[in-house]
Amino acid sequence: MAAVRKKGRERVVRPFDFRRPNKLSREHVRALSIVQEAFTRGVGTQLASVLRAVSQMRTVSIEQKTWDEYLAQTASPCYVAVLSLSPLPGATLLCLPLEAAYTIVELQMGGSGLVGQQHPERALSEIENGVLRGFIERLMPELRNSFVSLSNITPRILAVESSPQFAQVAGPNDPVVVVQYSLTIDAVSTSASLCIPYSSLQGVLDENTNAVSLTSVQYDAAATRRNILAQVQGVPVSVSARFAPCPMLATDVLNLKVGDVVRLGSSTNAPLTLYAEEQPTHLVKVGKSGRKIAVEVIESVLVAKNWNYSTDGGR
Repeated sequence: MAAVRKKGRERVVRPFDFRRPNKLSREHVRALSIVQEAFTRGVGTQLASVLRAVSQMRTVSIEQKTWDEYLAQTASPCYVAVLSLSPLPGATLLCLPLEAAYTIVELQMGGSGLVGQQHPERALSEIENGVLRGFIERLMPELRNSFVSLSNITPRILAVESSPQFAQVAGPNDPVVVVQYSLTIDAVSTSASLCIPYSSLQGVLDENTNAVSLTSVQYDAAATRRNILAQVQGVPVSVSARFAPCPMLATDVLNLKVGDVVRLGSSTNAPLTLYAEEQPTHLVKVGKSGRKIAVEVIESVLVAKNWNYSTDGGR
């Protein structure tokens, strides 16, 4: 059985195995794409700053494969960093081909990136592994920050291997999520991959999908408005009644003494303006309520804002 789709005028046939259905939904891929976009951006920054070379990393694909399929497509020997993404269960593999591994080591040691194009066909030595591991350690904060949208993880390197076969992170037919990258470092263009068992990501991916689906629920606008108004009405607000401002010279303000009288520009009969949190709301008249000073509301500012009061109290 096969799934058929059209690509322009060309018909592309893709095999479909009913015994291994795809568990990676479109929502899952979208969530992982956000993570990988942040991760590749951070890795590119680290490559450029540490290696002092023109570098770029971008995501090519995010696919579900079986563990055997991933082993078949990964060259050996290579550089494999076995990672823990605690609290996510299981282990994750970050695989770099030899040309990328040797290029990073050579540039860190002050050499040329051209060595990556003529690298020896052998696994890295203990010293070379140590140098490259130091660089991979720098990528762990980038991986942690990129996963924030899915989960708060603490990535760390568990081990370093020369082939993914030596790091059995899943069963032969178990699904894994494989992220393929294109990697350019100086004069070397190559690839890299990240392999995460699907069982490790299933929980956080499902939670993310459920959270997104909840945000799409349509709420009753009228009921929501009533609830908001009910909450807003209980919020305390600072209120003050103020005279109209009058201009004064800075020297006059500095020379003020106790007992001086400052003449305001308003008449004794002119109303004051009531402010709520620095916003004018009403015109008020000064009075008393018992033994306390009070104000009586005359008019809303929206209605009375065009009133012009003269100094003799007229309008």
